[in-house]
Amino acid sequence: MPGAFHTELRPKSNREFELFLLDMKWGEPSVAQSSVEAASNVGGARQVNWVCAKRRDFFKCVIPDGRTLVKGDVVTVRASREGAPGIPVTYPYPFMVPASSNSGARHGH
Repeated sequence: MPGAFHTELRPKSNREFELFLLDMKWGEPSVAQSSVEAASNVGGARQVNWVCAKRRDFFKCVIPDGRTLVKGDVVTVRASREGAPGIPVTYPYPFMVPASSNSGARHGH
């Protein structure tokens, strides 16, 4: 088992994202006693750390300085959920949506 929870990254634009920390049944998002760090190699440049802030049941993450993701970029997420550490997850851009999903979200573990 890769971790005690799943992550779900939902793009709101090509520089703003919602990051959900979900239980093993892909439900019950939580931010209590949780943290995230997200970064990407935006535009093929050096690693850029995203700015993430807790919301009611997800983290809102924004790429700073007006930068945006472009094809070939890779997003890395490090998270803990309710005190349980997760493993780093990578999301190649553009994100691939699972065939069984219509949400536009990208899932990790």
